[in-house]
Amino acid sequence: MQLLLALLAAVPAAGLVPIGAPPRRTSALAGFDPRISPHAYGSKTKVGVIIVDHGSRREESNKRHESLCRAYASTRARPNWIVRPAHMELAQPSIADAFDDCVREGCELVVCHPLFLGPGRHVVEDVPALLEEANARHPNVRSLMTEPLGNSPLLVDLIHDMVVPAVERKETEPDAFKNSFFGQIQAAIDAQAAAPKANAEADK
Repeated sequence: MQLLLALLAAVPAAGLVPIGAPPRRTSALAGFDPRISPHAYGSKTKVGVIIVDHGSRREESNKRHESLCRAYASTRARPNWIVRPAHMELAQPSIADAFDDCVREGCELVVCHPLFLGPGRHVVEDVPALLEEANARHPNVRSLMTEPLGNSPLLVDLIHDMVVPAVERKETEPDAFKNSFFGQIQAAIDAQAAAPKANAEADK
C-alpha cells in the first residue's frame, strides 16, 4: 500500500497531458512543465485530483478503490488538493460526478489520473473523452490528465514487493497440493500403485 501511494503521489506532479492529446509514452516521473503542473498554482489555490479506475460490478472492488483514494488524500496529497475517486464505467461516482464535486469545492484546476497499467483504449480514448465532456460544463476550470500508473518505473518495485513474499511463503510452507482434497486422492493412487512392487520385494 505504501509503495502504491508513493506511485500515486508521483504521478499528478508529472506526466500531465492536455485533454484530447494521447498520453506520452515517456516515464511519468520525467521532468514536468511548471506552467501546467499543479505545483505552479499557489498554495491557496484548490486543485482537484480525480483518480479514476475502470469500475466494477463488484462493490468490494469499487470500495477498495475509494479506500485507496482516501488513503492518498490523507497521506500524500497537499493541503490544497481535493482528491476524489471516480469510475470510468459500471459504478458511481463517475468522472463527471467527481469533476462537479471538485468544482463545488472551488478547484480552478482538475488533474485526472487514470489508474490503469497501460495506454490502451480506455486511457487513450475513453477517459479523455469523459474528462473533456465533464470539463465542458465548467469552461472556466482547467483540466489535465496524467499518464497511466503503469508508466511509472516504480511499478517494477511494487511488482517485486508482491512477488517476493509469495515465493518465500512457497519455499517455507508445505506443498499446498499435497494437503488438498485432490492431493490426498493422488497420494492414495500412488500408494496403490506402489503396493504390488512393495509386496513383490517382500516375497523375495
